[in-house]
Amino acid sequence: MKASGGDDDDNAPCEASALQRAAGDQPITIKFGGDSSGGVGSGSSLAGGGGLKKARVESVFGDASSSSSSSSSSSSSSSSSSSAAPKKLSALESLMQQDLQRKALTAAKASIVSNSDASSAATSDAAHKDGEDDKKGSERKDYWLSPGLVVKITNKRVGEGRFYKARGVVLSVLERYSAVVRVSDADTGKSCKLQLDQDDLETTLPKVGGAVRVVNGRARGTVAELLEIDTEHFCVRVRVTDTGSAFCGDVLDRVEYEDVCKISDEMP
Repeated sequence: MKASGGDDDDNAPCEASALQRAAGDQPITIKFGGDSSGGVGSGSSLAGGGGLKKARVESVFGDASSSSSSSSSSSSSSSSSSSAAPKKLSALESLMQQDLQRKALTAAKASIVSNSDASSAATSDAAHKDGEDDKKGSERKDYWLSPGLVVKITNKRVGEGRFYKARGVVLSVLERYSAVVRVSDADTGKSCKLQLDQDDLETTLPKVGGAVRVVNGRARGTVAELLEIDTEHFCVRVRVTDTGSAFCGDVLDRVEYEDVCKISDEMP
């Protein structure tokens, strides 16, 4: 290596200006620049007789320290600014804020009313369902016979045809689908008892104002008054008179013939 030699004071400042490697296998050459007082020259050699002057090294942390201080100062300023009192709203902004609060309060009240209405509706639906449950007679069945009904025989083979279209009174029901019926023998004039299937029988109707029993459909099993007979559409209009029924007082329209039946004046 080459260095600058001289008898100057070791404390004289100097600056490193370049670090170079010469061509080939020559050692690294460091060039220094001296000040005007006769410091290290650019052509001096470190291998020469003179001593090596100390290089002045600037602190590389100076700017970082300043930057850190600036950042801390900015953060402190921001923190102080955020903790300051909020900005006073203008008259327009204040009105807008009040309007938003009023709308929020109105929405909350509407929600409460809606929930109350929903609860009332649910209670009403439940009550209506309970009322419907009390009216189980609305279910249709495939059997309809009951004691006391006045029925007509429709099977020509019963009694070799002697009882065809004869009317009788149901005395008792056997296993839902058959009954013991008391009928009058047209030949002898005497009454007799016949065990008949419900398929061999049909319902009958009294005159308007007479009593019937609803044997199927809505209000099944209740006693009613016949109000009207619609021969064109094969249906009737009745009013339920059974005081022990949830249907009492209800008027049933367009009830088919087969869903009501005349009740005997003389109960068996």
